[in-house]
Amino acid sequence: MDALLAYQKEVLDNLKKSEKNYKKTPKDRLKKPYLETRLDNLEQLWITFKDGHKSLIGKVTEKDKQDTYFTEDMYEEFEELYVSYKTLLKEALQPYLASSSGTSSVTPKISAGQTVSECEVKLPRVQLPTFSGKYVEWQSFYDMFNSLVHTNKNLSPVQKLHYLKSNLSGEPETLLRNFSITNENYDEAWKQLLKRYDNKRYNCNALMRLLFTQKPVTSESPSAIKHLLDTTTTCLQSLRNMDISAESINDAFVIYLVVSKLDPESIKQWEYQLGVLSNDLPTWTQLSEFLESKFRSLEMIDSNKLLNVVIQRVASDVAGGTIHYYILKRR
Repeated sequence: MDALLAYQKEVLDNLKKSEKNYKKTPKDRLKKPYLETRLDNLEQLWITFKDGHKSLIGKVTEKDKQDTYFTEDMYEEFEELYVSYKTLLKEALQPYLASSSGTSSVTPKISAGQTVSECEVKLPRVQLPTFSGKYVEWQSFYDMFNSLVHTNKNLSPVQKLHYLKSNLSGEPETLLRNFSITNENYDEAWKQLLKRYDNKRYNCNALMRLLFTQKPVTSESPSAIKHLLDTTTTCLQSLRNMDISAESINDAFVIYLVVSKLDPESIKQWEYQLGVLSNDLPTWTQLSEFLESKFRSLEMIDSNKLLNVVIQRVASDVAGGTIHYYILKRR
């Protein structure tokens, strides 16, 4: 918590420095590209600060409220500074916008060998999903976070860790709560999250459960049919995104159906057996071998039980006959 408070104050200081440096900028540098870059950087600072504030509010204690961040209302200070700075930048940009207002807006064409960034095409900002610890949510969260943040070379490790912790709730948020936001902690925090949730077997089983426990459509309801279709499509696409082969998916369907028919004790033993294996998906061959071994063991146990009963009865009969013979002889 202390690290996050310090980080928020650092972002506020960065905003103050940025505005101060802008006011010192020579007039000959105040061109449209320069102003737009300043504006983009300002928006990024604002988003980062808001995300950090959101994380703080979710964890704040009475003790934390005594910090200067809250007593001096740094959020309001940041917001006021952001508005005034943004106003300055927009006013400086106004002449350039006015001069180009009479020209037609044409989508730039990308020539061979030219990248999108070179054409200055700006895409809308993507909102990362929040991961709450549900296995059915993991794959979509992982795919988006990995592509937008984890592999993004323009972000520092401390920024990546900030984004990671800001988009977690519930159990995963608790798991990484003690990781202070520093460059050194990002790799270990990401590894901990992967170790806990990047498990093909658990994730696949959760998707299968969601797929096979859908409520039946009892009437011609457009919303119910749409929900059935969307849920099924989502589950199947999530399975494909996990890089599971078609054969493994087929095995997963069969395994889920067969295991769901087993007794609780057999399911427990099956899970114990998988626990000593890897996190990869089990195959139908593994399950069939387990079931084969299971029923043969039970047959042997039943045979031994029957043999023990017979032996006990014979022993009882022999003991009873011996005692009866001894009583007659005494008479």
